Amino acid sequence: MAVVFPVEVDQFISAAARLSPHDIDQVNEIRMRLFREHGHLPTPKLSAAAFSKLDGRVRAELRARGPEFWAYRVGAISGAIGATFKAASAIWKPEQLTVEDYRLTVEPFTQIGLVTPPHPDALATDPH
Repeated sequence: MAVVFPVEVDQFISAAARLSPHDIDQVNEIRMRLFREHGHLPTPKLSAAAFSKLDGRVRAELRARGPEFWAYRVGAISGAIGATFKAASAIWKPEQLTVEDYRLTVEPFTQIGLVTPPHPDALATDPH
């Protein structure tokens, strides 16, 4: 059975892959701050096939911009891949995370202006 990304995951990866290296550095700084404050940044479990497909898509999108990242800072592309993969996996499998864990995982991107879908349980409990 072929692994197919939800539309929200496709949209997120495409948007994240267009971020500037500076924006990705900001994402990584926010991720590190959240990790220090909360002690963890959870990642949903994916099947081997799903992990491979997501990893391949994220790497392909970002490696296409490799020279730009390499000129910005050594290691910038690795940070971009890791941050994008974690957030994309949370968007794909939000039911595996609490509302708070989901927020911690996608917040670095939302803080720099990327729109991410809300956790399904947040929709159910939001009175607005």
